[in-house]
Amino acid sequence: MFKALDLPIECTEADVRERLVTPLLSELGYLPEEIIREKCVTIGASKVVYSDYVIETVSENDYLLPSNRIVVEVKRPGVDLSVKVLDQAMSYAKHRLIDASYVVTTNGHRLQAFDVFSSTSSEPNRVLDIQISNIQNEWTRISETIGAATIRKYFAGTEVIEEIGAGGFGRVFKARHLKLNRIEALKVLNPSIEPRSTLERRFKRGARGLAMSKHPYICEIYDVGVYRGRPYYRLDLINGQNAIEFVVRENLPTLDRVAIFEQICEAISHAHDQGVYHCDLKPANILVTELGTPKVIDFDLCHIGANTSTAISQIGATVAYMDRTIWNEPSNRDCLADIYSLGLVLWSLITGVELSANWTSDELYKELMDRDSQYGERLGQVIFRCITSTRKQRPQSVTELRRFLKIENWRSQVSNLVDSAVGPLAANDPKMAYELRFHLWKQGGSFPGNTDFVSMTAGLPATPSSQEEREFIFRCACEHWRKPIRHIFSKWTTDDLVLAAEKVVSDKSLDYANKGAVAQSHPARKALEILAVTDEYRSPKESEKVAQFYLDILRSGRKKLLFHTILDDLARLSCFKNKDSRWRRDVSIELIGLIRDRLPSLHKGSKKEIGKLLEKLSPDKCGEDSESVAKFVAEVATYPVLLHNSVMLLACMRSAYASDALVKILDELKDNDLAEFKWALPWAVGISGKRRRESVVNYLKELESSLDPNQATLIRSVLHKLDISKRGSKRSGN
Repeated sequence: MFKALDLPIECTEADVRERLVTPLLSELGYLPEEIIREKCVTIGASKVVYSDYVIETVSENDYLLPSNRIVVEVKRPGVDLSVKVLDQAMSYAKHRLIDASYVVTTNGHRLQAFDVFSSTSSEPNRVLDIQISNIQNEWTRISETIGAATIRKYFAGTEVIEEIGAGGFGRVFKARHLKLNRIEALKVLNPSIEPRSTLERRFKRGARGLAMSKHPYICEIYDVGVYRGRPYYRLDLINGQNAIEFVVRENLPTLDRVAIFEQICEAISHAHDQGVYHCDLKPANILVTELGTPKVIDFDLCHIGANTSTAISQIGATVAYMDRTIWNEPSNRDCLADIYSLGLVLWSLITGVELSANWTSDELYKELMDRDSQYGERLGQVIFRCITSTRKQRPQSVTELRRFLKIENWRSQVSNLVDSAVGPLAANDPKMAYELRFHLWKQGGSFPGNTDFVSMTAGLPATPSSQEEREFIFRCACEHWRKPIRHIFSKWTTDDLVLAAEKVVSDKSLDYANKGAVAQSHPARKALEILAVTDEYRSPKESEKVAQFYLDILRSGRKKLLFHTILDDLARLSCFKNKDSRWRRDVSIELIGLIRDRLPSLHKGSKKEIGKLLEKLSPDKCGEDSESVAKFVAEVATYPVLLHNSVMLLACMRSAYASDALVKILDELKDNDLAEFKWALPWAVGISGKRRRESVVNYLKELESSLDPNQATLIRSVLHKLDISKRGSKRSGN
């Protein structure tokens, strides 16, 4: 535990920093790389403000939430922590470049902390005011308030506990509201390529739809806002399952399932009365509590009043439950669209089955009648009237839908209604399948499954008309990559391919998803491979653009885990076929730099990594066969643990310096290590290497007479094998 210090009044501000603040931050769990000292920013035209410390936390989870910042203002013991000191710290904390959540002030005798973000008044909310002499007694409260473990989990006045769900627009977390000490649900907007203004507008509309539709069967919303650039809203945390899971788990009889459906209808009817249309009703958006109470959630795609969106990209992604007529007429996002979805929700509740995106009305009818012979006919009348293609023939309100449920004896047979049902968007037409998947990706970031991807590939445009389309196709290819589909990029320009690859490689969310290791199936790995295998479609000059892209990644130090992938793919490019290519020289310079950086940590386990990099330096890979490279390899050979790697690499090189280096290595080994000398001989003379080295052979012949019998015999044996292999090569015509 942190030891309290009694700083004398004559201490300077620097003393308070070094003797109190720096060790305090360390004890609170902050890493050195999280702490920035004495950073200044400019406010207005000329006013410059300073703060002693800015702390930016490093996330310790995969939540993809923004990092948090704290500003620490330090004064000497003689300075009172007045309002003026706080104002100074606040002006800094609120600067757009800092945007801190907490402010901490101290003068060595007193420590104060303010929760800047969650304050509801103009004044910051003071959460700590402690005398330093009493810091040990208050340590638990201090660490729970501004400790690293707490701040890393902080988001908009809450402590994030765990992720409990994710959708196209946002992620949902279980969180504790710090001020109210209440467990809540926290929904945070995902980062997206869609314009942020569009996403924020939709996100806020969903929050407003929830707020306007307050009802016992609709999830309650507490707050909506933006924290560090990320829109969010706080909700009632519902302990429950989605509607299908609940009715199946409880094995509810049909009439009990209908009773739950009626409660759902009551909630939606109330929302419609407020002018709010959900537009994404499905079992996953209806949670049922342990007591059997349904709660409608997720109004992100709702339509309010007359503000109908006519953009295809605004249409709901849940194709299976979406009114097909919306596709051709977006203004149909209305009451009747919810009626359509409610009909299918009723089918799923009765059958206990989640709809697939390619259902047919015949399949719905058969499944319903098989599951419930007693009520199937009656409920089928309601379901198929809700999903009829003629919207005027549907129930015209939720109230009317509920009346339909009470009708027991229909004159017509339900089988007569099956043909008039309008199903989901079919994927039989490849162009339609492509268009559908493209718009769904634009809206929610979802990619087609492998079967859907195969069906849409025939409908892909040879030259996509927009950057968005190119990115979508390229990302799909990364998800489902296999070499035979490379033809889809045959008409693409190299610039377009490189730009698409850059978006994937620089996508930070992939790093989180992959948890630190670039697997063979990782999209960034596939993006680079696509560039390499499509090299056959481009000229050597165009190939150089790809080489430059790879080289830029190497030089920038980005994606270090992709270095070996990049180096392998470089060797496949047509501009590397020439052994004297300038690109080989540039890559060799980068490789030598990477190896030099790792040599000091050789004793800590870098041998394997350096060995891999040396292998890439080979002229058979992407290295330059030059004297400068040979000199570097000879230098590396002085490290005993890298001797084998160096000898094998030198054996692949043509330069006279490589031969001289091998002679020098042999000369040293014959006096110091006979076993290594025996291993290196075949490589040095060319039996195990790439070419016969006459200079090494001549050296050995001259050396033979001066060596002891064991060494001389060894050399004669190697030279004999060399002669045999040489004669064999001549007979084979090589």
